[in-house]
Amino acid sequence: FLAKTSLAVYREVAKIMLLPDIRHVQRETAKLVSDNRSKAYSICIKTLETLSKRANDDGWTDNQRRVVIAQDSANINATVEHDLNTNMLVGGDESHKLSVLSSMFHTMAESVRKSELVANGTDESGEVKKGGVLDNLRLAHEHLVFKITSIDPHESVKGSPIVASINIEKVTPQIIATVTYMLIDLLPIYGFSAVVSASDAAGCNWAAYKAMGTVSLKDIIDNEVIEKYNKIDFDLVVAFENEVTGERHYIIPDLCHLGKNLVTCLELSSNKSSQRDLKNGKAPVNLRMGEHCWLAT
Repeated sequence: FLAKTSLAVYREVAKIMLLPDIRHVQRETAKLVSDNRSKAYSICIKTLETLSKRANDDGWTDNQRRVVIAQDSANINATVEHDLNTNMLVGGDESHKLSVLSSMFHTMAESVRKSELVANGTDESGEVKKGGVLDNLRLAHEHLVFKITSIDPHESVKGSPIVASINIEKVTPQIIATVTYMLIDLLPIYGFSAVVSASDAAGCNWAAYKAMGTVSLKDIIDNEVIEKYNKIDFDLVVAFENEVTGERHYIIPDLCHLGKNLVTCLELSSNKSSQRDLKNGKAPVNLRMGEHCWLAT
């Protein structure tokens, strides 16, 4: 509620409720929020220990211990607002409401707000010229989460536990790259190897993976294929090499759409009415049949 009011209202309310000075609140919130220079990451060590024990007890193979690092962010304050008329905190679902202050306090705060409006030469429907408390606090807006999941499709290893997270003012390519590199170095301690990093198509994810990538499609695909399909851009970076092991770590910055396109391609291959009618020369290629064979084996 106080974040939706002016600084003058906060000071008046602070006198009655014995709240700390706004400068103290600003300093304390600054300690809780990570920025580009901060290393305040939360690494889920207990989760990694539990997962490592599970892998050892169940006898996971080397392939089952190879994992994908998937990351995504969520807006912490999304759809949460204060209803001045009802004095309630309202979430995205109208049924989720929380009474934040007593009616007496609400009346007093509204009286102070109106006094501030008059003092600043605005009417009751106008906005206070001074910024709200929220504008003067360094609050975390994004919660960035990193998960891992085995590349093996077997049911016995299914799962995607959270292994790292961070509260940040703004998600940046530097933060994504730093935590990813850190997890790549950390996971072998618990018996796992990160071979792929995946995310959605957000701009910061593309920027991070492009900066991390050192291996392009040209370094992987045969020259004959490159010459045959010369209209395709094979300079796209798709991986980088681990400086210690020399193994390639692949990066997929738009996994959601890639997976959707692969499924569509499987469903519509060898369909004469589809633009995805695939052929090897003149012979039709049925990828769905290949999928069934792969699942059967």
